[in-house]
Amino acid sequence: MQKRGYFLTLDAFVAVMLLVTGLLLIFSMQSQKPYDTQALYYSQDVMNSLSDTSVQEINDPYINALRQNGTVINSGNSLIQQIGEFYVNNDMSTASSFSQAAITSINSQYGFRVVVNNYVIYNTSIPPNDTNVVSASKTIVYGTVNKTRLWGPYIAEVTTWQR
Repeated sequence: MQKRGYFLTLDAFVAVMLLVTGLLLIFSMQSQKPYDTQALYYSQDVMNSLSDTSVQEINDPYINALRQNGTVINSGNSLIQQIGEFYVNNDMSTASSFSQAAITSINSQYGFRVVVNNYVIYNTSIPPNDTNVVSASKTIVYGTVNKTRLWGPYIAEVTTWQR
């Protein structure tokens, strides 16, 4: 009779150990949600950089050449204002190249798109529908051309996503 009690106790102990091991395996293999807080705020950070940085503060050969040859007239414009001015003057290729030069320091693990008045000025090669985390930040952009003609207001948008 004692052997039977010992056997049932040992059997119950093995069963509990198997259950605990199985539960540990199940919970440890649960998929982890990616850390996306940084990606959510990234578009706002890029938009703030474009809004707060003037053209004269950027030390880029392409932007310096645009300032020297007179393409950029007011180097006190913010970067997003200058992109908007290129948009108003229908100079989309310069707006695209300017955007690319202005955002060269952006981390390459993120894709981004710059849109002014629903027109895509600059877009990286990976479309935003390939990812789960897409973040957009918008601002109103306006300015003057040659300090005589007002333009805008237009909605400027920066969309970022993690590659």
